[in-house]
Amino acid sequence: MTQAPRVSAALLVGRQRDRAAGALASILEQDGIEQCEVLVFDADPDDVAPLAGSDHPAVRYFARPDRPLGGTLRTCAVREARAPVVAFLEEHALAQPGWIAGIDAVFHDSTVTAASGEVCNLNSGVGISDVVHLMSFGRWAPPLERAGETDVIVAHNAAYRRDALLALGDQLDVLLESEIVLQRALRQRGGRLVIDPRIRIGHFNETTTLTISRGYYLWNVAFGRTWSKVEQWSRLRRALQVVGVPWWVLRRVTQMFRLAPAAQQGTLLRRLPSVLIAQTAGAAGIAVGCIGGHPGATRRFTDYELDLDRPTSSS
Repeated sequence: MTQAPRVSAALLVGRQRDRAAGALASILEQDGIEQCEVLVFDADPDDVAPLAGSDHPAVRYFARPDRPLGGTLRTCAVREARAPVVAFLEEHALAQPGWIAGIDAVFHDSTVTAASGEVCNLNSGVGISDVVHLMSFGRWAPPLERAGETDVIVAHNAAYRRDALLALGDQLDVLLESEIVLQRALRQRGGRLVIDPRIRIGHFNETTTLTISRGYYLWNVAFGRTWSKVEQWSRLRRALQVVGVPWWVLRRVTQMFRLAPAAQQGTLLRRLPSVLIAQTAGAAGIAVGCIGGHPGATRRFTDYELDLDRPTSSS
């Protein structure tokens, strides 16, 4: 690379080698890749060959068989980045055409701190993937109806101004483990979060009630722990979160129906039992996290994200 990159794309990968290679290829095939560096953090603990495509001149490859926690890996990417913007892409996602160019264009506005965009479903019709997509990405599902400044962007698949992240100092590892809390912290510092339709990705979703419930529980343990610690909850606030699990579930389900595109709200109704089970698991995770329970959940979520099979067909 003859000039300094404008975007550093960060990809954390595990044991799902073919899927991770596809995610890497989706970045390397982008128009504007010459203005981008790609940081690949390979957290496969087995003795395997480097990921296919990692010999591309735009790629900087880091073997991390010790598999540090996801927040720590993302912090490593921020510190290693040479560009002013760091864009994360999950290994079970694919950057869509125009992704790099869209990120670069959005961050030409110096007031933008972080941004994400539309998320399409890459395994639609498989199991309960469609309702999982609405639960996880309803407000960003196509057609993207809510663009511009926002209070929250897509976790683990967003772009951030590097200096704004580094300014968080020692908190960064923890905050990158739970990006909703990170985004709240950036906004409290005056940062602007933006949704822009040019930053499009596709996502492979969980396909069973059991797997999505497990994922929501583990993710929300970290969320509850981080949220309560950063905002210094009192014992009363923690107790209210624990006893308020039913209210939290009702709130989340109501919010999902409000944010989902009207044409897809029927999917939520048809899969309402799965929705209620998954959201209850998530609410329970927050409750457990805020009282300091299940200390191994963060590790398990890292393994879950990097290793879980996400079927692309019903066979």
